[in-house]
Amino acid sequence: MRRHEFLSESQKKWQTNFCEKCGSTVFIELEIFDGLIGVEAGTFDPPTFWFDVANEVFIRSKAHFVGDIVTINKDDTFFSYAPKSGENPRLSSSLK
Repeated sequence: MRRHEFLSESQKKWQTNFCEKCGSTVFIELEIFDGLIGVEAGTFDPPTFWFDVANEVFIRSKAHFVGDIVTINKDDTFFSYAPKSGENPRLSSSLK
């Protein structure tokens, strides 16, 4: 397991923990959720869950082969994301 740490635009610390072999994010720790660990449910094989998936985030940049995920909430980015500068239009999933 490898860890990558960085600061968001809002100066909040993110720690991403990923597989050294394939690069998949396995879990994350975010300063805004102090004491909590986010487990990337998509890393389970097969991706069938024993719980209801409540949120799907970053759908703006979701790979086309992922398909539809049944959730209560869908967010283009992350609920607290407030960019300080404009984003490149290539990040929009509405572009073909």
